This record gives sequence, C-alpha cells and structure tokens, in this order.
Amino acid sequence: MTPSPSPPLNPPTTPSPTPAPSSTPFPTSSSAPAVQTDTFLDKTPAYPDDQGGLSGFTPLAPVLPNQTFQSIASGQVSDCFYTTDECADAGSQYSSIARVTYPDNPTPVTLCICQGAAFTLNSLAQAVGQVPLFLRTTVKSYAAVPGGGGAYTIASQITIFGSNPQDVFVHESTHAFDGTFQLSDQQAYLQALYADSCVPDEYAQNSNVECFAQDMVVFLYYLWNPSFFQPPCLGRQIGFVNMVTVPGVQSYKSSVAAMLAGSSSGATAQPSPVATPGPTTRVTPPAVPAGTPTTTPVGTVQPTPAPVPTTGAGTCSTTLAKWAQCGGKSNCPTASVCGDTQWSGFCCPADSHCVRASEWYQQCLPSR
Repeated sequence: MTPSPSPPLNPPTTPSPTPAPSSTPFPTSSSAPAVQTDTFLDKTPAYPDDQGGLSGFTPLAPVLPNQTFQSIASGQVSDCFYTTDECADAGSQYSSIARVTYPDNPTPVTLCICQGAAFTLNSLAQAVGQVPLFLRTTVKSYAAVPGGGGAYTIASQITIFGSNPQDVFVHESTHAFDGTFQLSDQQAYLQALYADSCVPDEYAQNSNVECFAQDMVVFLYYLWNPSFFQPPCLGRQIGFVNMVTVPGVQSYKSSVAAMLAGSSSGATAQPSPVATPGPTTRVTPPAVPAGTPTTTPVGTVQPTPAPVPTTGAGTCSTTLAKWAQCGGKSNCPTASVCGDTQWSGFCCPADSHCVRASEWYQQCLPSR
C-alpha cells in the first residue's frame, strides 16, 4: 500500500527516532513518546513483510464479532480530525458524519465518511465494531478519506486512507489506547521488548510505540485463534499485553473465552460492557540503555494467575498461567519470595517453564 503523508508530529524525545521508511503503512502516531535505538532495528521480524506480514494472516484469523451500531446522531466536521482536515485536503467534503452508539458501550464514537472514501457509513461502522471494546472506548473518531491505503492517529482521532484490513483498525486504535494509558513506555514493557529477540514485523522495528501496536495485533489474533503461530521470541512482549490490567482488557479476555466455549457448544455469548476509561496522568519514562534496565518496573501491569489446574506441578502452592510472571524483584506476590529468582511456591504450567529476562522479571514461556 502507498502510505499517506505523515501528519505534523510533536518533537521527538531523545534519542531522535529514525524516520519511518516510505513504504511504511502506518505513519507514526504522536499519541505516546517513542524510544528508538539500533537495538530495535537489529531484532528479527517474526512475520516478515515479504511473507505477507501480519496483514497476510488476517484471513486465517477468525473475524472478530462486531457490534452493530444502535443509534446515530449527527456530528460536526470539527469532530473528524485533530489538526488536519484530510478530506478538504483531498478536494472533497464529508458525505456522512455520525455519532454512533454500539450496544456494548453507551458512549458514542464519531464516524466520518469523506466523498470518494473506500468505506460507507455501514462498512466503517462494521469495521469499528470489530475493534475490541477496551481499544474502541479510547478513540474519539474514525475518519475514512480517499487515498491509497495507510492510516494515522493523533490525540485519539484516527484517519483511514482508502481501504485497509482489520489489523490496521486494531493497530491505530491501540495508539489511542496507548496514548490514554502510556503502556509502551512503561519500564516493564521496555524490559520485555529489550529481552525478546524479535519484534512482530519490520514496522515494529521503528519504535516501542509502533511495536506495542503490532504486539496488540498478534495478541488478538492469538486470543481468538490459539492455533495462530506465535513464536517464543515474542513471548515477553505478548506476555506484557496479556497481563495488562487497565479497564476492560481482562474482562474482554474472559468474554472471548466464553464466546469460544459457547461457539463449540452451540451457545452464544457477548462481550461484557466496560465503562469508558478516562485519561491518566502522564508518566515520564526513564532513559533505557541498550542493555538490561536496572530500575524497578513501574505499575499498571500485574500478573494474573490462572486457576490452579487439577494436575498441579509438584509441591507448588500456585500454578501460574502461561505468559505470567513467575519470578524477579518486581510485582512480587509476597515480600518473602521477592528476589532475582523464580518465586518459591509458584510454578509454570506443564507446557511452560520459567525464564529469566532480568533481575526484575521472569516469565512462564512455552517449552520448545
């Protein structure tokens, strides 16, 4: 796809990120600060672009259940963009501006259709309805404008150029989510990213912000289709996403599990609504060297132990879920087990083992 021109960005943090290549399908978002060093560029893409990238897996992943829009109210042109009216810049005008409410959330989101866009109001509403609720509730507007493909997000307002697959909607909505909760610059995520040997694809090499958005795409593909191939070299990054405890993530995971179980038994379940999250106080991240960070990871994410399986491991008092934290000096369940080791009494499930990433973090990763 030919990318659209990048919107004006805020000055980058030090060190200055290298500009994205011209073939990049997602112009860099200014929703969260980006950190970039050669370490990102050195990491192997798990889903290379020359093999279809992540978009190539879209037909293999199940279609996420969408919410049909429940009500429509008229909106204004100023609701469709933050600083640049891409529709006017394309020499066109908006044919539809609607504040759309979905059954799973009472707060409407603005959908804007520019004349000549690849989406109609109905098709855009369907695509947006397939975005998980915890991501969608952080987005103010989705604007579909003419173009050859690509998208960008500024201040929780998303502009979509031309026709784009569902992973683009997830990627851009994750920028709004990340801009609200500042997850991609959390020390725990940066530790996971530096410890892993690969990133999702070439675009994820650009910065922690873009890598986090692509990690969310991988996480959702795997959540809906456990047979989706997820290489161990991404384990710590995906584990971080899996353990995020900001509003809606864990309840969405539970809803997906219930829906998958219901589909196998012929029953039907729907995602649980969550309240629209408000903005949080900005946390300025410390500088992260190319090596292992030495500061204590900050909060926001906590391990979510799974129920102890009937076939518990040895004398363990608690068997953790795959991808859960199993040791280290951060997020300790009790002071007595805290240390640069696997937590005493806490074990990984039979198909996983506890792997040390740093003195602060060890994680249950799938056995090879």
